[in-house]
Order: sequence, then structure tokens, then C-alpha cells
Amino acid sequence: MIEYHVVLPFIRNEDDFLVAEPPIERPSAAAAVSKGRELARTKAGVIAFTRRGDPATGEFQPAVELIRIGDLPGVVE
Repeated sequence: MIEYHVVLPFIRNEDDFLVAEPPIERPSAAAAVSKGRELARTKAGVIAFTRRGDPATGEFQPAVELIRIGDLPGVVE
């Protein structure tokens, strides 16, 4: 089982819609939170989350949200 720590930044496009930028993988939950806080200064929003799973089988547990900063609706699945 592997644990992934990911930061997902969002920007607003020219029509003012939220658009996800490429995810950024970090080595730990703390590093994901730190990177998320850093990016939140220049992005419309940021979500950092952790997800555990087995890439060999494709089985993954639901994401666990670490932080959510900015104007972001919904829940990460």
C-alpha cells in the first residue's frame, strides 16, 4: 500500500470559472499542507489531500482532505 500526498491548485479562467491546475505530489502530509499554504497566496484556491492505495490492484481508499483554502465548493472524492 502506498500513501500519496497531493496538492491541487485552482485558478479562475477568463470566464471566472474555477479550473484545476496539474496536481503536485509531495513526500508527506506536512509537505502537502505547507505547499498548499504557499500556493494559496497566488491561486484562487487550493486543496491538499492524502490518499492510500495499491497501484498494482488499482484499489484506493477515499481521499482524506488535509486543507482547503479559497473559494472552493464541494468535496474531494
